[in-house]
Amino acid sequence: MILSRAIIPSLIALTFCSACRETENGFDCAQLDEFIAGVMECKKIPGMSVALVKEQDTVLTKGYGLADIDKGIPVGEETLFPIASMTKAFTATLWASLLEDLEDISTKTPLRDVLGSWFRLPDDFRTEQITLLDTFSHRAGLNDYNLFLTGFGIDMERDEYIRRLRFGEEIFPFRTNYLYSNMMFTLAGYVSEYLEETDWESLIQERILDVLNMTSSTFCEHIIEREEGVAQPYVYNFSGNYYIPLDKEALSVANLPSPAGAIVSSALDMAKWLKFHVARGKNEKGEQVVDIGRLAATYLPNNVYPSSPQTLPTFPVADSMPTYASGWINEMYRGYPKVFHAGSLGGFNSGMSVFHTGNIGIFTAINGPHTADAINGMFRIHSYAADLLLGEESWLNVSTACSYPYPWYPPAGASENTKNNIQTTGGDYSDVMKEEFKEARGYSDDKPAMDSIPRFESELGTSANGKAVKGSEAEVKERLPVPDTADERRKFHHRTTTSVPHHVHTDVTFEAEILIQETRQRNVRSARPLSDYTGTYGHLFLGNLTIFINDTNGSLHYEYGLFGRGVMHPSRDDTFLFTIDTAMWYIYPSTGMYMQFFSSNDGERDVIDRVVFPTANGALFERGLKVPLI
Repeated sequence: MILSRAIIPSLIALTFCSACRETENGFDCAQLDEFIAGVMECKKIPGMSVALVKEQDTVLTKGYGLADIDKGIPVGEETLFPIASMTKAFTATLWASLLEDLEDISTKTPLRDVLGSWFRLPDDFRTEQITLLDTFSHRAGLNDYNLFLTGFGIDMERDEYIRRLRFGEEIFPFRTNYLYSNMMFTLAGYVSEYLEETDWESLIQERILDVLNMTSSTFCEHIIEREEGVAQPYVYNFSGNYYIPLDKEALSVANLPSPAGAIVSSALDMAKWLKFHVARGKNEKGEQVVDIGRLAATYLPNNVYPSSPQTLPTFPVADSMPTYASGWINEMYRGYPKVFHAGSLGGFNSGMSVFHTGNIGIFTAINGPHTADAINGMFRIHSYAADLLLGEESWLNVSTACSYPYPWYPPAGASENTKNNIQTTGGDYSDVMKEEFKEARGYSDDKPAMDSIPRFESELGTSANGKAVKGSEAEVKERLPVPDTADERRKFHHRTTTSVPHHVHTDVTFEAEILIQETRQRNVRSARPLSDYTGTYGHLFLGNLTIFINDTNGSLHYEYGLFGRGVMHPSRDDTFLFTIDTAMWYIYPSTGMYMQFFSSNDGERDVIDRVVFPTANGALFERGLKVPLI
């Protein structure tokens, strides 16, 4: 299914089932329509759902563009979109509701006092001290393994996943740094299940969706096979100028971490959610359905948020995100405090803003093309809509929203490297600032920053069974696959240091296909017989990785979790380039994905007994590792 770029403007002009009210401060619906249409065109956004509220009035619930390009179905105010990580605010709100009935528990109660002695984290201090507030504010400091959790898909039940947290890995000391964690919100949801003796989904349905009359909202697992009333996600090929539909089966990665990102909703329902927060816990009937104090506590800062602020005088207005609360980011826009969160899952992206001082709320969701540039455009729509609702003169127009952060940033005289980085990040200059820092510190393409070196699960001096490892830690790191040319190294460095691994252009994926074809054409042979690599490799937290030979063509394959399946191509030494041949194909980076095997000497010969999968943002799996009964 191919769509010409020339057709896009006519698609964006389509709207359906819209409702828009003029406000006292002169909010102009037609003006907003024009702005949204222009941003959607330049950012190649196929469809968008929008809800705006002011006080307890719904100003706008509207669909723009197409929910399904092939069938010509427009987005309507009831079209369902996954809202991904905006679910986190629902989980925090659920707990604000539950705590009204739980007299002996607060957000500062150690979770081990709630769950019992079986609950453990990697160290005693975290185990004894971690609270709900820690899980809400991303300060546990543990490796989230997000590539496995929301990429390959960890295939296990939620209770088993929680029991395996004891085998996790520390990245930062407890409560010292911000480290985004779907894993910790999954824990928060599990604790509610444990206490209420029902699943998190049922609690959200009964305590929030039903109470707020959000009748169409549901969960990812219920829309995977559904076509009617659900937006179809897309990515966009910028070289060929066409959209590519994604398989909604990829949304099943959200089933395990549901409390972190599995809710699906519409503009009509999200307007009710926005008004609930604007009214500080009241439903549309004016009834206080969640205690105002406990709900307000979810907006309070708990952790420093690592962002690069939009500041004066570089930009016309200031916009900063200094702290993280409980499922919300605290933001200051033009002097107005607000809470905000975004979401990204399976080709869908979303955002929600609540201004308590202005009593307004904004919701947006898009069904592609899943790029940083499109997400940036969606956030500019938030700024423009906020200006209209607040009665402020907007500092944006379609041209500057499409070119942002140009023409304001970078400043005159900026390096070409900085300008190129802005283009590759789609205006997300938090990554740009990181690159500027590396440039100032003397990092180069030939000298990658330390965070491009993958982490290992155990010390590389010895294997888990105590056998000597072939090569020192430094030598092992040196053998990790690094592309040969300077251009490839530049791409490899940018890819392995970016903080948002799943926002990729499809052109990147096709570049990877070329890399795979070139690897095949080189006819590189593996360092050992393929059978030496086969077997089951285990990780105490992540489960099993299986390597096997395909009986039909004799090629080496791997299998991990829900969507980790593909072919392995020898690259060099004991390193293999592998493919992703499932619904998650679109997360594949231009530099390819590699896994590298390591051996130990059993006294007679070197035996392959460990594999780093993948070499970037991956983990160490060990042959025959058994998970103890827990």
